[in-house]
Amino acid sequence: MNSYFQGYLDEFLIAHTRTSDFGICAPKIDLKDTRYINAIKEVELTQAVYLEFGVLDKSDLYARCIEFCLRLKPVAEKVFNCKAYYTIGYVVLNGHEVFKSSESELKALIDNGFDGETVNIHVWLTLDSGEILDFTFSTTYAVLHGFPSMEGLTLAKHPGDLVDGMRYVPMLVGESVVATMKRASSE
Repeated sequence: MNSYFQGYLDEFLIAHTRTSDFGICAPKIDLKDTRYINAIKEVELTQAVYLEFGVLDKSDLYARCIEFCLRLKPVAEKVFNCKAYYTIGYVVLNGHEVFKSSESELKALIDNGFDGETVNIHVWLTLDSGEILDFTFSTTYAVLHGFPSMEGLTLAKHPGDLVDGMRYVPMLVGESVVATMKRASSE
């Protein structure tokens, strides 16, 4: 097992504990020592996403990670026949922490909610194998930083297969995190 993959799993488990420590019901975690993502499954996922969402464009993906992952989760679980975990955190890209919120900032979001349509977090799915599904990061990053060639790119990878120093850092786990933030916003 490569060290980044083990590091991702360790961070994922810490994120799970942090979620509970923040008073939010975290999902039961059952990690498997397997890989689901391969060329055939990627095609199946693409077809299933098309059937669920239709043709995706920039407006479906840009700054839409929260909603998109909520809808993607049951699709991914069906395609891969596994558990998928809603994962909140940030991405390290080219040495820069993108969409990072500190623990105290996350706790404030949980306690107070968020106003407006965007918040400085990122959401992706972690399969029970530790593999990552992310359909929104590339498009959002591309729009914000002027890289149109990145628009529409998706990521379906084992964390150990990420290149060029790209790294996902889980901070919280479970759909109930966002539900709690939204409830706090409406109070």
